[in-house]
Amino acid sequence: MPIKPRVIVGSLFIILGIFIAVFYYNINKTYKVEELPNDIISRIYKSAEGKKNVSNIQIQQDKKIGKYLVFLYSYEYKNTGESNSYIVYEEHKNKYKVHFTGKLVFKFKDS
Repeated sequence: MPIKPRVIVGSLFIILGIFIAVFYYNINKTYKVEELPNDIISRIYKSAEGKKNVSNIQIQQDKKIGKYLVFLYSYEYKNTGESNSYIVYEEHKNKYKVHFTGKLVFKFKDS
């Protein structure tokens, strides 16, 4: 018994809907201020493919500038050395959402 085109199209719409819902949720996710350090750490673990590849995580500095909250942080990835990065959260109704992330081109000590 062949699969009807209606079933295939319906299945594709369901899969597409789930994908869009997950994507929208991740893009618009907001955090309370006390959740931000845990978000930074989980982002580090995701980018390094797990806890075993990262050591010496340190949130060096945080500063509120207008409606933005900036965090400078460092960690060591495997044995390749220290990585210095930053993340900027934007305030939305007493919660924060990621605005921008990046790597620093200088060491914290040089700043």
